[in-house]
Amino acid sequence: MKSNSDHYPELVISSNGKTQIRYNIVESIKEDMDEKPRISYDFDYVEIEGEVTKEKIVEAIVLAETPKEPEIIVVNQPIIETKVVDIKMVETAIIEAKAAIQKIVVPIKK
Repeated sequence: MKSNSDHYPELVISSNGKTQIRYNIVESIKEDMDEKPRISYDFDYVEIEGEVTKEKIVEAIVLAETPKEPEIIVVNQPIIETKVVDIKMVETAIIEAKAAIQKIVVPIKK
């Protein structure tokens, strides 16, 4: 999913009983209500349920970044227990997911 923040976003946060992994973080300039420029950050994120593993992160990012079939609605049970997530593992998973996407998505030649 796409999102935006007024400050550099944390790579991993827990929200609504899930763990969000944020990636593709890019600084951008937006106009505030007074039409003055301000720095903000656009990013994508995926949500992981349960234990956060490298495999789950790679799968979630690949699924989020590749063309989709019609979606099936799934009712998820809330997760109560939260665990500390290894940031280095998250960074490695993001790199592996991007490499996997590069292999799947073939650029269209014009």
